Amino acid sequence: MDSKQELKLIDGTFLPNEAIEILLNLYNQKIKFHELKNFSTQECTGTAHSYSVQRIPELEVDIETIKKIIKDAAEKNQKLIIKSILHIDFVQN
Repeated sequence: MDSKQELKLIDGTFLPNEAIEILLNLYNQKIKFHELKNFSTQECTGTAHSYSVQRIPELEVDIETIKKIIKDAAEKNQKLIIKSILHIDFVQN
């Protein structure tokens, strides 16, 4: 298999209520991932997982931005086009 892949995660036009459900679910799962990663690291090593500690507030800021965008679209009675591509590449450990 090729070491570089591109996959479509999201590709469509959505009503504001659909868009918020999709995007918030994705972001909340990422936050949960980082919370668990941090908890696990703290339990094993006694120190925080620095990247996860940094990433969680960044994701929370993104959530607030998403909410504003979707609120604006809903107020204007508009749909949203959302595209998300995953770029996957192999790297050496």
